[in-house]
Order: sequence, then structure tokens, then C-alpha cells
Amino acid sequence: MTEHSAKRSGKSKTLTPEELDQVIHHLPSYKHQILALICRNCACRIQEATLLTWDCFRDNQLTFPYFVTKGRLNTRDIPLTRKFIKTLNEWKNHCIDKKGQGISGSDYIIPGRFGFDKPLTTRAFMYALDAATEKARIIKFSSYILTRWICTTSCYLYFTKSD
Repeated sequence: MTEHSAKRSGKSKTLTPEELDQVIHHLPSYKHQILALICRNCACRIQEATLLTWDCFRDNQLTFPYFVTKGRLNTRDIPLTRKFIKTLNEWKNHCIDKKGQGISGSDYIIPGRFGFDKPLTTRAFMYALDAATEKARIIKFSSYILTRWICTTSCYLYFTKSD
């Protein structure tokens, strides 16, 4: 764990949208940025996002099968914004170019370094996230920032709209 990371004592901060944008911007590759955007837009854990295949992306939603979710309880369908659908389609085109052939439904959305049939590891993403937060000068961060940010923002938007 790097010195800027929060120790698991509930002391990590909730980032502002600008700080989170800055962290995502400083991630080392397009692949890492897409993974962070999936976590941010779907309020999911890193492990859940890394295990998604292209079969999980349909029209206007991402489906998180029960076997990738924490506790393996329920399949979740997450509706996506038009902007994020466009981002995922651009990423898919990038993957097709990189692979040199069509993408199959069983290919991972976020491939590992050895090909599309293995996902990026959570540890590899955590190293990238540590480096990005250091570059963005964000201290007391936790990998849970991506999920926490969307939950906090959703609650804020809900309560401000109902006033």
C-alpha cells in the first residue's frame, strides 16, 4: 500500500467530481480509464467490472451476472446514459482494432495483458489507481472512491430534486 492510501479505518475522503475526473485522467492507459468509468457509472466494485464480458453489454445497459457480484446473489441490470454507451462503443471499436478481428461475446470488456480471454487483474488496476492518485495529489484515498462517489452523488441528486 502506498503512503497516500488510506488505511482501512474509514478515513478516506469522498472525492469531488473534479477530483475523480482528475484521477481518471491520470490513469496510465485507456483500458484503466474505461474500467474506472464502468465503476463510476455503474456503482460497482473493481472486481465486478473486470469480470464483465461483451455479452454483458447490450443496447442501453450493462448486466452484472450473479456470479460476478459480491455474494453472488442477484443479477443486476444497470441502465447506461447515451454518453457512456457511446464511450463503451468507442472502446469496443478500439478492442476490435487491437485484437485484429471481431470481438466475441465471451471476450472480457477489460482484457488482461495476455489477451481478451483473461481479464485485467484487480491488483494491476490498483497499482494504476495508486499511481494516478499520487499524480493527481489526492491523499487519503480508497479504491472504493469510485463506488462511494456515485452513491453519494445519487443521494445528493435525489434529495435536492425532491425539495
